[in-house]
Amino acid sequence: MCESRGASYGRRGRQSQRKENTVTGVVLATLHAAKGLEFPRVWLIAAEEGTLPHLDSPLDEERRLCYVGMTRAETELVISYAVDCGSPSRFLKEAGLAP
Repeated sequence: MCESRGASYGRRGRQSQRKENTVTGVVLATLHAAKGLEFPRVWLIAAEEGTLPHLDSPLDEERRLCYVGMTRAETELVISYAVDCGSPSRFLKEAGLAP
């Protein structure tokens, strides 16, 4: 079993604008499906090398998708990765969010 580590990042100084058609509950979405949407809280799960970036995808596209995922959060972003079974995504390191 892998130990998991995560961190929570809050957005400050920005008012959230609620949309009229608000979904109540949990939305499970891919990074592709989340484009153009915002949510009060976003969890990026398994943000580790080999998953993000995916080994078979262009690096620039994967970096852009990671950015899309991180910027979907209106108030809170939680990112997790396994510390025993690999290393955090290079994109987290580039953003200063992982060692």
